[in-house]
Amino acid sequence: MKYCTKCGKQNDDQAVFCLACGQKFQDQSAPSRVQQSASVAAGAQLSTLLTVERGPGAHGNMLTDVYLRDASGQVLMVARKPSLLHRDYVIVDGNGVVVGFLKPSMHLTHSGMSIEDSNHNLQAVVQQSNLQSSTHAGPLRLRNPPKCWIEDVKGNKIGSIVFTNWVTGFSCVKQDGSRVFDASLTGGSGLRQELSAMERRTYAVTLFDTDFPLTTLVAINVVVGGA
Repeated sequence: MKYCTKCGKQNDDQAVFCLACGQKFQDQSAPSRVQQSASVAAGAQLSTLLTVERGPGAHGNMLTDVYLRDASGQVLMVARKPSLLHRDYVIVDGNGVVVGFLKPSMHLTHSGMSIEDSNHNLQAVVQQSNLQSSTHAGPLRLRNPPKCWIEDVKGNKIGSIVFTNWVTGFSCVKQDGSRVFDASLTGGSGLRQELSAMERRTYAVTLFDTDFPLTTLVAINVVVGGA
């Protein structure tokens, strides 16, 4: 099965056009945008610039899905939310082909988002604490963002999410202190654009570790963005 990157409709693998909106699927025999981006990044020494944001999916204008785009605006991946009743996601690439799944789990002190490949093999888990601390700022009491980290398939912590300015900016840092990526809320100039960026959780992402799985990057933004 594959999903339309425009409207989120599930289609058969043989479909040339989306049954819902009519958008033409790309030739899957050609390298996907994810593969092309990875090939370019592998030969480059500079960081990769990406954009991630919430957007509409199969549920009308509701911002249920998370889109990952390259510097030119082309879709690399989309985390699709098939049901409003559950927090499960299907991850598709720019051609609408399923490349992974996100499965939520709940624990006493934290909640998790498991990242699976297209064959449902566990790849990693993004964990988020259910406990929040407060910061006093004059007469106001502000809640700090919950702690967030990444675990491998054996449950070992391999990275953390460090918030630089509440949820308007955060970084992914490995256990050795090296940065994987920086993300900052961006919306261009003007109040309307800034409000739209806050609603859509539009982040400009600077990816330093080009070997970092893009499915994990998407999962982190699903968790942090509260999609």
